[in-house]
Amino acid sequence: MKLVKLKSPAFIGGAIRYPSEGPFFLTDPEAHHLVDNDKAEFEGEEDELNSLKVAELKDLAAEEGIDLGEAKVKAEIIAAIRFARAAQTEE
Repeated sequence: MKLVKLKSPAFIGGAIRYPSEGPFFLTDPEAHHLVDNDKAEFEGEEDELNSLKVAELKDLAAEEGIDLGEAKVKAEIIAAIRFARAAQTEE
C-alpha cells in the first residue's frame, strides 16, 4: 500500500476522487499508475512497516496509541498505521 496525494481528479475505486479529499492509500500498482500518469505524487517517506511481522506491527500500533479497528491481516494493519500517522501529521 502506498499513500498518494492527488494532483488532479482521478477515478479511484469506482468513483471520481479529488485532491481536496486528502491523501489516499492505494495498492502499489494503483499508486504507481497514478504517479506515472502525473495524476498523483507519493506522500511521506517509505517506512519500515513492510519488514515487520504482524505481532510487531500490533505492538507498534499499541505503542503509538493507534486503534487498528478490524484490521487483521498485515496489509490492513500497515494501512491503519499509515493512515493514523498521516492523520497525526495533519493536526
